[in-house]
Amino acid sequence: LAGYISDYINEEVVVNEATVISSVLQKILPPSNLVATALSEYSISLSWNAAAGAESYNVYRGTELIGNVTTNTFVDDDLTPYTNYCYTVTSVAGNVETEHSAQACATTPDLPVVVPTGLTAEALSHTSIGLSWTAAANAMSYNIYRDGELLTNVTTTTYTDNNLEALTEYCYAITSVRNGNESAESAEVCATTMDVPPVAPDVL
Repeated sequence: LAGYISDYINEEVVVNEATVISSVLQKILPPSNLVATALSEYSISLSWNAAAGAESYNVYRGTELIGNVTTNTFVDDDLTPYTNYCYTVTSVAGNVETEHSAQACATTPDLPVVVPTGLTAEALSHTSIGLSWTAAANAMSYNIYRDGELLTNVTTTTYTDNNLEALTEYCYAITSVRNGNESAESAEVCATTMDVPPVAPDVL
């Protein structure tokens, strides 16, 4: 008999708890109209319509719970530039949480490309000119232009242009490149290749 009473009480508690949860869920609604907006390269702002019956809101990035707030806005910080993030929000009342809202996504903007500075050009021989410049913030690579035409793309801050004509002037400019975005051109610099070295006379 004691075991029967215990089972009955436990079952009654489970039934009552389920009834309470069901009752609360009937009074609390999931958030609606979730909007995600990129604020900067590192942050995204979220906003949604306040939900009836909600005491607070759980904010999820993907499947990860990243915050609980009592307002209907949230800012997600410390993100990575040029990255897409997706979010959902749930309403919370006591220990009860609703289903997730519709998903909203936003992509953080990329870091800005900066014009390279400090470009120099120096003749190394009658067929080659050496270029060097100062590394530009956020650049992943550099486009090198010779006399207005794209010559090559490099990830270093130096380049040697070979197979040139002797005693000829060549002018160069460079740009920073990041994820397909290209900066304006640097100031142009020019250099003239050396003369062909004299040939030593034959010794009899």
